[in-house]
Amino acid sequence: MEKKLFQDLETRDRIQALKDNCAEEEEKYFMREFTPEELAEYKEGLANVAIDIAEIEERWQEAKESMKLQLKPLREKHAEMLKNIKMKQREVRETCYRFTDAETRETGYYNRQGELIEQRQATANELQPVIFKPTRIPYEPDGTYD
Repeated sequence: MEKKLFQDLETRDRIQALKDNCAEEEEKYFMREFTPEELAEYKEGLANVAIDIAEIEERWQEAKESMKLQLKPLREKHAEMLKNIKMKQREVRETCYRFTDAETRETGYYNRQGELIEQRQATANELQPVIFKPTRIPYEPDGTYD
C-alpha cells in the first residue's frame, strides 16, 4: 500500500476523497509526528508541567514533615498504651516511702496506699548505725480519733 494518498488535494477535498474511496470509517488511536512548531510548544508545556510537579512535591514534603511531627507523639502514646494494656499495669510517678529493716538487711519502698512496690537488699549507707534506733509502733485503731 502507498504511504500517502491524495496529497495533491486540499485538506477538505482530501477528506472527501478518503471518505468516498474507503471501505469503512473507524475511530482509531495512533501516533502522529509533531511539526517543529508543535514540538516546541509541547516541550514548553512539558517544562511548565515539570515546574508544577516540583512545586507540588516541595509542598508535599513540607506537609509530610508537618504530619510526621503531629503523628510522632500520637504513635508514642499508642505504643505506651499498648504496652500498658499488655502488662495490665501502668507507670506512675508519686512520692514513695523507704523503710530499711536492719535485722533482715532489706529496704522496701511503699506507695501512698501503703503497698510494697519494691524490695531489695539494703545498701551500706542505708545500714549506717544510729544513736537512737527508731521503733515502730503498730497502728491499732481504737476509736479514739474517729
